[in-house]
Amino acid sequence: MKKILISMENINDYIKDNKIIIMPNMIIPPSIKDYLKNNKIKISYEKSEYKEVKTGCLKERIKTILKKEYKIVDTKTIDKIISKVEEII
Repeated sequence: MKKILISMENINDYIKDNKIIIMPNMIIPPSIKDYLKNNKIKISYEKSEYKEVKTGCLKERIKTILKKEYKIVDTKTIDKIISKVEEII
């Protein structure tokens, strides 16, 4: 299982509705825990790597990844990709 280091550069990719779900494969440095606490962001720890993800939350995460990491901003392209992902899962 690949580990994910949570940093100030990627923290917003994991925060949704003022909440963050910490998965077993995530590494959370003390400075990030302080940031979350200071900004009153609720932290939930997930014991299982395979937690069921709500569809709305998944769509938003896909949009964020496409825009930030792949620089895809075209709405039609993003919607097509999300549709393909939904077909697969």
